[in-house]
Amino acid sequence: MADRYCGVVVNVRPRLLITVAFVMGILLTGCSVGQDGSDPNENEVADWVPFDYAMTGLAAPEGALRRPVVAVKVDNTSAGQPQQGTAQADLVVQEPVEGGLTRLLAFFESRRPDSVGPVRSIRTTDIPLVEPVRATVVASGGSEPVIQAFALAGVPLLTDPNDLFVRNPERSAPYDLYADLSQSISGPMPRKDYLQFGQNDLPVGKQVSGVTVSFSTASQTKWNLTDSQEWQQDNLAPTFKADTLAILGVGLKEAGLLDAAGTPVPEVEVVGRGRGFLIVGDELHRIRWRKESPTSTYQFSTDGGLVISVPPGRTWISLLPREGGKVSFS
Repeated sequence: MADRYCGVVVNVRPRLLITVAFVMGILLTGCSVGQDGSDPNENEVADWVPFDYAMTGLAAPEGALRRPVVAVKVDNTSAGQPQQGTAQADLVVQEPVEGGLTRLLAFFESRRPDSVGPVRSIRTTDIPLVEPVRATVVASGGSEPVIQAFALAGVPLLTDPNDLFVRNPERSAPYDLYADLSQSISGPMPRKDYLQFGQNDLPVGKQVSGVTVSFSTASQTKWNLTDSQEWQQDNLAPTFKADTLAILGVGLKEAGLLDAAGTPVPEVEVVGRGRGFLIVGDELHRIRWRKESPTSTYQFSTDGGLVISVPPGRTWISLLPREGGKVSFS
């Protein structure tokens, strides 16, 4: 049956709802019928089943309902600042696009802000990034080949025009489009956790308090460690606060498409293997990463093959080009 949480329709296990039935004017006590057609005992209610969120690995608060994951494409240039809603995301993937710039794929599961944006267009790179949790993607649109690729992969996609979107008259296009996630959004439920969440027994890593990820001379992301052991970008407020930073070295190939300015659009080699860094709290670890298929989760390990789990919490993943990308620590 369908239930509603914060205005979002989701599919949940049937609940036994106690009713009092009047039949022929006679009050029937001790017998009631639930919406699922069952006959529960008087005052009996279904027990809430605990679960962990797929995007963070954190335990959901008591009474929370499972619901689909929504992923929004968000502009990440200076022209698109300040961003809205990304601070409430559960996980964010930063991906390179044309011109040495980046865009964000912000995943929402535990919270649904009423304004997220500026919303921008999709890339084929997004398909294997959302397939592990079968996320519904929210974007301004996309080229016809990319939209066809989404349809072929069966990835749910919501694009403008749609009642979900609003225009901010104080911003100029294309930085004026925002999505209201408090509206009803349906979709498939997560099939698995996005990452391998858990605790590790790793050697103490190198201590760091600052990280700079450079995609190009036109795009840098600087992180500082706060007193609460969270990572926060030093030039944005409000901003996403990460418990874990994952920086994954990736290859780029031509997608065979051009943007509006005639610049070749790259496709990130999301599926495959590579090297990278995992920063948890103030500890830096060198890692190997692999993603075997579009539906697989990212798996991290040491050079010796020891599996590394990601501690439950909020994670930021930067897909840094192996050619031209740089990362520094302080």
